[in-house]
Parts: sequence; structure tokens; C-alpha cells
Amino acid sequence: MVRFTQAVLRIRGCRKVVWFVSSLLDPTLYPAMEVVQFYGRRWRIEMLFQSVKINLGADVLRSLNAVAIRKEIAARMMAVNLVRMIMLESVTGRGIDPVRISFAYAVRVILMFAPSLAIEPVWRLPDIYDAMLCEIASHRVPERPGRNEPRAVRRERVHYPSLKMTRRQWRINYAA
Repeated sequence: MVRFTQAVLRIRGCRKVVWFVSSLLDPTLYPAMEVVQFYGRRWRIEMLFQSVKINLGADVLRSLNAVAIRKEIAARMMAVNLVRMIMLESVTGRGIDPVRISFAYAVRVILMFAPSLAIEPVWRLPDIYDAMLCEIASHRVPERPGRNEPRAVRRERVHYPSLKMTRRQWRINYAA
């Protein structure tokens, strides 16, 4: 059983009638406007999933057993949390909303500063770290309330044919 909720939303400057389908059946516990607002909050959660999957390369898991897959996911989540902590530190005291900082840009800046943080003398590290935080805080995403984006896959396919046998079998069949 599902519940249909109709709402008129402003999408890309146009007013559109949108239908929401929900399993939240009780209209007294979940008024129609709350269901519509839940949808708007869902976008933030989708962006968090995107940070893990796309920006940190976790859209394809490479491990083959359940234990290794759990470790791989835990490592990705730890990386997300570290990047988010650095992003939060970058806006502290600057009067910037942490939500407006680009996750993808923060990852790029951290990777860009990593070699310097690894090889410079210890006494220079605080200045380099502060420069990294300043750079992360400087790149803000525009405020886009109520945006609606299509859920579509945009993954580029590799331009090589897929190997349909083991490499050993290929060498036996085709290598001279």
C-alpha cells in the first residue's frame, strides 16, 4: 500500500505539478507538506552517497569476499569523515557555512597539498596546513535551493574490449 501526495513545485524557474509516492500512510503523523520536505532533504543524502561513490572511487568495489568488502567500505567512510573534518576545520572562524564547501574540490586540494605535507620540514607544516585550509574554504558551491536533478548514470566505459578469459588462457592462446 502506498500514499500519493501532489505538490506544486518550482523547478528550474517553472511551476510544475509533482506527485510523490510514499509508504508513510498516516496523514496525521506525516502531513503532505512534510512528505514534500522529506524529498528536499533527500537531496543532501544523495550528495553524501555521491561523495563516497564517485569522488572517492567507491562506485566499484574491488574486493572479492565479504570481509574485504567491509574493510574497503570502512576505509572509504573513514576517508569521507577525514575530508569532512578538514572541510569543517577550514570554515571554522571564517563565517562560512560548511554545507557550501565543495567536497570534490576539498579532496583535490588535500591530494595537491599531500606531497608538501610529506616532505617539508616539521616547522613549515602548520603554514602549509593553514594554506590548504584557506584554499579549501575559498571554493564554495552556489546555493541551489529546491534543485531537482535527474538520476542517471554517466559512467564512461573503458575503450578496451573486455577480457572474457583468464590472462593465463589468453597468453596460451594468443601470445607467441
